[in-house]
Amino acid sequence: MGFLHEGVKRWDRVIPASEGKPNTVERLPREGDSRGTDFGRHTALLGLCWDDWEGGTREKVQELMRPR
Repeated sequence: MGFLHEGVKRWDRVIPASEGKPNTVERLPREGDSRGTDFGRHTALLGLCWDDWEGGTREKVQELMRPR
């Protein structure tokens, strides 16, 4: 859709081990961490500025949204 990768917030969230098993996005607990068996999650930051929109992204989105 034209979004640009701006960065990654590492270990943005801590998810209690009681809420399930980690998936491919989540990170296993760090050795010696005071949170014990809880695992972490990274968050990707994406951006789309007005300049990008006017610079060609609008047309790309319109093409993707066009009925086939």
